[in-house]
Amino acid sequence: RRKAASDEAAMRDAIEDMRGLSVMLVRLNPALMARRGEIEAELARMNREMLDEFGVSMPKLQVCEALGPDAPGLRFEMNQVPLLSVDLAPDETWLDAPASAIALPGREHRGPGGRPWTVIEGRAIEGEASEGGADADRRDAVAMVPLFARETMLRSAGQLVGIQETQILLNRIEGAYGDLVREAMRSAPLPRLADVFRRLVSEGVALRNMRQVLESVAEWAPREQSPAMLAEYVRCGLRQQICHTLAGPDMTLHGVVVEDDLAAELLGSLRSTVNGEILVPEQGDQIVGQVQRQLREAFARGLRPVVVTTIELRRHLREFLHRHGIEPGVLSHAEIAPGFQFNVIGTLGRQEAAVHASRPTLGVQPALQPA
Repeated sequence: RRKAASDEAAMRDAIEDMRGLSVMLVRLNPALMARRGEIEAELARMNREMLDEFGVSMPKLQVCEALGPDAPGLRFEMNQVPLLSVDLAPDETWLDAPASAIALPGREHRGPGGRPWTVIEGRAIEGEASEGGADADRRDAVAMVPLFARETMLRSAGQLVGIQETQILLNRIEGAYGDLVREAMRSAPLPRLADVFRRLVSEGVALRNMRQVLESVAEWAPREQSPAMLAEYVRCGLRQQICHTLAGPDMTLHGVVVEDDLAAELLGSLRSTVNGEILVPEQGDQIVGQVQRQLREAFARGLRPVVVTTIELRRHLREFLHRHGIEPGVLSHAEIAPGFQFNVIGTLGRQEAAVHASRPTLGVQPALQPA
């Protein structure tokens, strides 16, 4: 018990040492600045929760007024680079459900997690939603700011987790896991290890279980030279944690499965660039439309769907979907942990993509895009 407490203390010390290495500006328009105190309190709470959840330092969040008459309600910046802009007004209510599931008139907007949210002007009255949206998570504008902040920080993991942050973390936990740290770094030098950490955090994978992370690195790094694939094997080691994050309280994952024929075709459509391989499928629009349709149907049923494919394709497919504004959890088959039920809610194969391509596009919703 004392050993566990010591390990936790070492982790917390490492995290605290990493604080203050970066700052993210949260720019609000004048209407939202009137509620600055509430927003700062919500952001501080969210920052503490992310610190505990992910095991890496989050940037300091500095609230300031947006510049320019046409500034959006909410904008995030880091190093003078805009990261995300959102049309947000203080009198809005956001419901975590598609507009089709809500009885009140409102506009559909891509919300945190890539899901379609319904935005209603004014305060939504409890019980005014239809049966499909009665249980939808309801938040006012102040409560939406930390959700968008969390998403933005995870997307900016490349600026949050680098060589310096990784070294600080390893220095502190070496007292508890000295042999394991040295074994992991023998096959994965610091830059490679930082790359793995960065990839994990960018997908919302917590680094609090550093023992399992380093054990997976020590096991796979001698056999796998690609940091991207090494991160995939570390994810497999953390599959229990990842499934817990994505599954509902009944420990059930609801997934759209990419069939082997399409997975093989997609792997053949990878193209090399200076930033690594990217997925450029011939039937990209059809695949996007098919995935989007199945995810929308799942959202309308109140499910939190994931997409499941091979370990080699997983990260490429996720990046491809993200480029089109679709952000479900994407798992490999190897990441479905024992003890979790897996409910197949749809499949995606070459035949389905071809059938979708032959249909007229009239009425097909465009991909959800960031604000």
